Amino acid sequence: MHPRLWIYNYDFELELAGRDSIILEQRYLSPWYFLNRSSFLFLPLIGPSDIILTHGTPDSHFLKQYSSWLGFQPKFVEHGIRAGETNSALDDLSKNPALITSFKDHIPEFWGIGTKSVELYRTLEIESFDPGFLERIRYANSKKFSDDIRNQLLPLKCRILSKQILNTCTSLNEIKNQISRFQKQHSAIIVKHFFGTSGQLSDNIGITPATNRQLSRWKSWISQSGGILLEKFETVQKEYSIQAEITEDGKIKPIVMTRMLANRNGSYLGNLFYSDMDRLFEINFDLFLPAFKRLAEVGYKGPVGLDLFDSGNGELKLLEINSRYTMGRIAYEWNKLLNHHDVGVFVNLFFGNGTGPGTNDQFYQGLKSELKNNCSLFVLNHIKSNQTGNSLLTALIGAPSAPAIQDILEKIKPKQFQNFTI
Repeated sequence: MHPRLWIYNYDFELELAGRDSIILEQRYLSPWYFLNRSSFLFLPLIGPSDIILTHGTPDSHFLKQYSSWLGFQPKFVEHGIRAGETNSALDDLSKNPALITSFKDHIPEFWGIGTKSVELYRTLEIESFDPGFLERIRYANSKKFSDDIRNQLLPLKCRILSKQILNTCTSLNEIKNQISRFQKQHSAIIVKHFFGTSGQLSDNIGITPATNRQLSRWKSWISQSGGILLEKFETVQKEYSIQAEITEDGKIKPIVMTRMLANRNGSYLGNLFYSDMDRLFEINFDLFLPAFKRLAEVGYKGPVGLDLFDSGNGELKLLEINSRYTMGRIAYEWNKLLNHHDVGVFVNLFFGNGTGPGTNDQFYQGLKSELKNNCSLFVLNHIKSNQTGNSLLTALIGAPSAPAIQDILEKIKPKQFQNFTI
């Protein structure tokens, strides 16, 4: 088996949306600076001969810890970009042809598949694709695909009321009229680009009439992606993710269901694992199995995550399908590797303006001293920006109960987790 080259091309959905990569200047530094240095997330998935491409190798403290956890020394290789770093791992890699050549014996493993991913496969002469492959993968990663699955294959209770405005609708007035009619029917609504990630390229307009500026933006989205998606606004009480893998022979391998944690703005905070989740997984996997089957039918192979939510009645609706690695899958792999407790939480904690931990030893030892004897803390990485004073702390916490997890999170970041019920 060939060794793999792990590439965290987190920007691939923006690439599918037709967005150019961004050079990391002061105003664009966050979150891209931290994401560029987060390829360590793949560690539980790698083998001893694999390589992880990164913009910044973790410091020696973490490298030593990784070796202890994995049983071998992981290999990080940096892009070698001294100036003009962007938020695209593949754009930056393309600037270093000698580095690409050195990867000839490795099979690339991407966060998600896009045009640039396929180009690297071809450059390394690894795999050829049929002419319609990219278009099928693009469709499988679109909000249109998720909406089609909901309306065509899932029961009513799993759907969100929605409407697609396709590129046959070309005038601002026609777009405005369709959005106004949908608002009158369903009150508060959200307008989504067919592609996008983490809330980007999405406008929650509520009941407010669309402005001319918004209409012009949505018209450009329609031109870029083939359409926009209107959804009725839903109150989210709890969020979940179902993780699976579509194998090379098209079989669907169920992996895990997790509870997702997000802040009030919908930004990702982490994933929670507990024993009762196995029962929920058993009930809901079959319910959403048609989504995985359709994804296999369009020719996708690899990791996939379904984002689900409970609006308060106990029934789960499909928010979207992610035909890629997701943080839910990554969290599961870390939890499986390190945590032996009944409950675990994987968290990404952002600290702004120098409010984060100071020297590693003082912070970690101080935090560990506050933990109960039957809890565990694994600090997976702590990425700092000397330029801004901001930092990103990634950790896994194991405990016998959810309240114990809650207590620990409130100690780490009180403002974020006070009044936040896990």
